[in-house]
Amino acid sequence: MRKTFLLFAWVAAALLLASTMALVAILVVWPTHQPAQAAGPFKGFKAACYASMAPKVADPIRHTHHIHEPSGALIFEENQTYDDLRNVGSNCNNEDRTEAMHDHSSAWSPQLKWDGMLLDQGRTGKYYNSWGVSDPTITEPFPLGMKMVASDAVGTVKWACGGSRDFREHPPRSCPRGSVGLGLMIQFGQCWDGKGIGPDGSHNLAEAVGGKCPASHSHQIPTLTWWPYYPIPADVLAKIDGPIKASSDSGWVLADDFMHGDMQIGYDTTTLVRECIVQPARYGETSELGRRPDYCDATGDNTSPDAPDAPVVISTNPADGATRVDPDANITVTFPEKMLSSTINGDTFRLYVGTYTDEDLNPPECPPDQPDCAPSAPPLPFGATVTMSDADRKVAILNPDGRLAQRTNYTAVLEGTDTFDTFAVKDTAGNEMAADYIWHFRTGHS
Repeated sequence: MRKTFLLFAWVAAALLLASTMALVAILVVWPTHQPAQAAGPFKGFKAACYASMAPKVADPIRHTHHIHEPSGALIFEENQTYDDLRNVGSNCNNEDRTEAMHDHSSAWSPQLKWDGMLLDQGRTGKYYNSWGVSDPTITEPFPLGMKMVASDAVGTVKWACGGSRDFREHPPRSCPRGSVGLGLMIQFGQCWDGKGIGPDGSHNLAEAVGGKCPASHSHQIPTLTWWPYYPIPADVLAKIDGPIKASSDSGWVLADDFMHGDMQIGYDTTTLVRECIVQPARYGETSELGRRPDYCDATGDNTSPDAPDAPVVISTNPADGATRVDPDANITVTFPEKMLSSTINGDTFRLYVGTYTDEDLNPPECPPDQPDCAPSAPPLPFGATVTMSDADRKVAILNPDGRLAQRTNYTAVLEGTDTFDTFAVKDTAGNEMAADYIWHFRTGHS
């Protein structure tokens, strides 16, 4: 009897040990699905758009009676619906995306006048990410056809002279010599109240506080930042000195008091939110489940038949990857067409000591929920004089202020218009290069 009891106890202990080991194995192998540190809050998806039609008196959200400039969807009517947006074309770029993910959203803002001159909106960028929130993994897609308004009341409106990323709260009266155009940064609230698409767009959104959405607006949606850009020739901009005004129901008023942006979502963002924001944050971008598809960052070729042809680079000297480069040599870029000389300058054509990526040169700001974060500072460019060839204006020339160091790596950058950029090199027709052009070389020993 005692032997039988001991045998039973031994078997029970063995079963308990085996169950415990199996549970440990499951806990080790099973993913915890916690936000991965490598993901960060800045990744998302984006689109580059152009003005879709001439300014007109219309307002599909608040039904005001002043002039707006529409961008994106090729429709701008008082009572436009989500189906209307889907059934028309779009001046937003949609490379590498299925038809369901094509951005047909409609964006608009009051027409602007600066020192008496009407401004025409050009290329605009839209970036959908998780800026301002502490947990990107709970981000939800936009409701179809959602109506949104951004202003100083809910959201952010900031201004910058073209050629600068120094966005400020108040619009400039004038811009430094060499500036080209005017840039705006319009950011919408990222917290939705869950009560429909928002008939007037002004009460359905709130901003996150301390990285979290308030209880009244508990649904976390992507943070949408819109970057309208107004191209102005440098020689014209140099003569401007006066207030910027915006069209309103009562006439032209100071834009500082009135500027806002409006948006109506025109596509299903479910897949983009899941694969470009949520999964990279949950699993980490280096994992199989968290790897961001190429279409998250694609802006690609414009889908409008009237889209301008962006200038391209056909060669550089030194070439990308060149070694034993003469430390006394100039750096040159050749284009297939004439370029606008005023856009080829020290802001748009730069040289750096070292090997850098686009992310190194444009480090993200610290998220608001990390007060102890120390933002990375971008490297300083090597001093140089930038000019264009006099004869055909097809060659940009960077002449370093001193002899380059021997046996040293260098990075050259030609500025294009990315989603966050408000300036870029342009051809004589005013078309902007679509993306930054970056290449690397190494000097030799003389």
